[in-house]
Amino acid sequence: MRAAGWLLPLFTYVAGAWGFYIPSLSPQTFKVGDKVPLEVNRAFSEHVPLPFAYYDLPFVCKPQHIERPWLNIGEVLRGDRTASSDYELVMGKNTTCQVLCAKELSAEESVEAGRFIEQDYMAEWLVDKLPSATVYMRPLDKGKSYEPGFRLGDYDAGRKQA
Repeated sequence: MRAAGWLLPLFTYVAGAWGFYIPSLSPQTFKVGDKVPLEVNRAFSEHVPLPFAYYDLPFVCKPQHIERPWLNIGEVLRGDRTASSDYELVMGKNTTCQVLCAKELSAEESVEAGRFIEQDYMAEWLVDKLPSATVYMRPLDKGKSYEPGFRLGDYDAGRKQA
C-alpha cells in the first residue's frame, strides 16, 4: 500500500511530460529557397453558421489535382476542409500579386459571390499547417489586431453593393 502512495504522483508527473501533443502538427524547419506548403481550408462567417470548403466557392479556380489530407476529429468538428493548392511560397522570397488563374463568372455565380461577401465570409488558408490571419492597425493606440483568415470582399451596406 505504501508503494501506491508514491507511484500515483510519479505516473501523473511522467504522463504530464508527454501530455502536450497536437495531432498532425510537428515542428518543421525551412531553409531559404525551400517550398513552404500552402493549403486552402474553408470559408466561414461569424454571422452564418455554415462553413464551406474553399473550392466550393463559385469564383475560385480549382487545381487539376486536389490532394486532401486526413483530418483529426477536432478538425472535422470545426468544419475544416483542407485541400492542396497551386499557390507556391518559397522561404526567403518575397513575391507579390501573382495571378494564379482567371475565371469568367456567370451572372448567377456573380450574385452568389456577392452573397458570400454580404454575409461577411472569410477564407482560411493554412501555411505550414498554421492558419492565416489579417493584421489591422488600431488608429488610437497604434497597436495591432488580428482576425482569422481574410475577407472575401468588402460590402458597403449604405450602397448595398459588394
